[in-house]
Amino acid sequence: MNKSSFDYYSADLDATEVLHKTRKQLAALHKQAIAGDVDAWQELWLYGTKLVLKICNKLRREDLLKLDFEDAVAEGNLAIGEALTRWNPKKSGFGTWVWIRIRGAVLDGNRAVSAVEQNEVSSNLEQEDHEGHVKAFDLGDVAGAATERDTGRELTAQRVRDAV
Repeated sequence: MNKSSFDYYSADLDATEVLHKTRKQLAALHKQAIAGDVDAWQELWLYGTKLVLKICNKLRREDLLKLDFEDAVAEGNLAIGEALTRWNPKKSGFGTWVWIRIRGAVLDGNRAVSAVEQNEVSSNLEQEDHEGHVKAFDLGDVAGAATERDTGRELTAQRVRDAV
């Protein structure tokens, strides 16, 4: 069985240990990260990536995930960067803030996929042949639209791989 880059990514995360930190410790770590400490940034990022996998697995188990699993993880990883820069330790805990941001980004990606697929299906259903009969929609057309959408997501996933 050939391993994908995602398999290696997941295995690396499983092999690392994220220390449990108090809210004050996380706030201090965040302050260091914002000041430019790369090690502090990476430790916070690692905490977030573990949450990404938990969230994506939970959404998949609940059958709410319409994105490919790897695309959902990429969406979540992009949300970590935004969450790290916008977190205010005085207003919320780090885990809560990051969880909400990651879950929201993944669900936004789901909505985008659903909207594209729904538009493709409805436009195919409305097409009529020369006798005025509605043509049966072709799943190949929907797959083609998904491929066009995925090329943009591949670029996003590549940015995440480059950042990590």
